[in-house]
Amino acid sequence: MTAQQSPAPELAHLFAIATEFQSLAPWKTFSDTPMIAHVDPVTNLTVYCSILGANEEVFGLAMYPGDAGLQSLLRMLVPVDNAPPDTEAGMLQTAWLLSFDVRRELMVEDKALLKAAGVRMQKGVRRFPTFHSHEPAWLPQTCTAQECRQITDVLACVNRFVRDAHNDPSLITTLENFERKSGRTRFPIYVPAPADHGAPWVIRWIDATTARDEPSFPPFEICATDVQRLRVQCPPTADCWQLGTFLLPTPVKERSGGRLFFPRVLLITDAARPFVFHSQLHTPHDNVSHAIGSEFIAALQTNQHRPTTLQVANKSHADILRPLCAALDIQVKIAAELPSLEDAKNSLINDAMMRDLQMQAQDGLGSGMMQ
Repeated sequence: MTAQQSPAPELAHLFAIATEFQSLAPWKTFSDTPMIAHVDPVTNLTVYCSILGANEEVFGLAMYPGDAGLQSLLRMLVPVDNAPPDTEAGMLQTAWLLSFDVRRELMVEDKALLKAAGVRMQKGVRRFPTFHSHEPAWLPQTCTAQECRQITDVLACVNRFVRDAHNDPSLITTLENFERKSGRTRFPIYVPAPADHGAPWVIRWIDATTARDEPSFPPFEICATDVQRLRVQCPPTADCWQLGTFLLPTPVKERSGGRLFFPRVLLITDAARPFVFHSQLHTPHDNVSHAIGSEFIAALQTNQHRPTTLQVANKSHADILRPLCAALDIQVKIAAELPSLEDAKNSLINDAMMRDLQMQAQDGLGSGMMQ
């Protein structure tokens, strides 16, 4: 159910709480560091919150629900040692975002939600509250009715914490002191205290190392007959191939439904020279193991040979392909650097962004992001 279909009193209550949050202007006091979490008393869902606006770029509240939300938050906060910046973290968030946007930035759906809540877009009002849901690899969309109900409870909790912190600044200084002592392995966050606790808030410690956990996928399965056919069709060579995936930062529209997403590109290149054996775009709906396994087989069949070695960037890709590669006498190695693949990736991203800029120059809409 869309947010616009929510009962008008529910929406009015949500926007009233959002307006209170705006009037408290917590970004004048708080940094963007997560400071508070709300725990739903019924579902036990924990929503981790960061107040935005200290840098005067986006004013609002970022909310990260559950384990998936925490993982996406930590992915942005805690870089892996000796690793390059995670350029995909922003496109892979599980989050709800309350932001206060100027009139010209409001989408059609934002205006419809304001109207359903009975909020009049009066002249002189500089910023209006908007509620967007972020899912991995999808462009944000207006929150659903269920998400709006959850956000209402989270916002009420955050408002209470902001008022308490204004009355008792030691809440902030205590947290900051803990942060300085904790290093980068964990960080503290406030949660509402149990009813029988002496203070209204207690500190919970979050293990930041969980951000380093890689997603796991089942291995790609193929029958013995198909393996034998590949062994005959694709004789071995001394080649080394490189395989990896990445998100293209220019969105495209899905064929059914019309929602915009960031496509995941699978690339297979020759490690010794700038040559792309195979490339394919995938949607967020696609099964990861099947997509990687079937595209690797397609690359073998197209090129009519198989390499001696396959280099991949992470353990999840290795786990997906290792049984198939073992059956084809291909050694799978996890490599810290894949220069040939990286060159091809950068070239594709630059080409896609150039096309997007050209479309913006033509019609002001880019690749459909504002349609």
